[in-house]
Amino acid sequence: MDGISIEGGRKRAYEMLGAYAELTGQITCINAYVNPLTINELLNSLGCPKQFDLLSIDIDSFDYDITDNVLSQYRPFIICNEINERLPPPIRYAFLYDKEKTYRDLTMISSASVMTMSELYDKYGYGIIALEYNNLIAVDLNQATEDILSRVISPQKAYESGYKNKADKNTYFPWNNSFIERIGVDLTDKDFTD
Repeated sequence: MDGISIEGGRKRAYEMLGAYAELTGQITCINAYVNPLTINELLNSLGCPKQFDLLSIDIDSFDYDITDNVLSQYRPFIICNEINERLPPPIRYAFLYDKEKTYRDLTMISSASVMTMSELYDKYGYGIIALEYNNLIAVDLNQATEDILSRVISPQKAYESGYKNKADKNTYFPWNNSFIERIGVDLTDKDFTD
């Protein structure tokens, strides 16, 4: 097995299975909803190695808690996390898992800010190398070559180059305008430095 792909939604799981059809036997596709309490048990049951190349998490909710729990037992080389792009540094925010609650639409409040995710990466020895709109990419600082280490950037720089200064961000994230209308201020254009 070369990879594991987990999708909670049944329709998307079938689409995922179709997309990986040519890789039968190389990618294990699972239709399951995961949370921070179940993710490691599922990965263990599938024989996931403790070290692997890429961890990509995009679940539109408690991405922070899932990442924290996975990193407590596993060591991917590269991590790609969906973040909440509406919250610039130094804002610290994470949508945390609560097993007693159920949620319907988490679009505006999901995931974590780039700052909070960066602090989680620091805890486990990872450094940010890029933000591409709302996908934050980090590498294991202990395994990275000098060339990759030279690309490590601050959460502020990642946010500015990867989201704030993107001319087409409103094209890809039109729903952020309704977020701005709800709170009455565009946080991405604020300067939070002293």
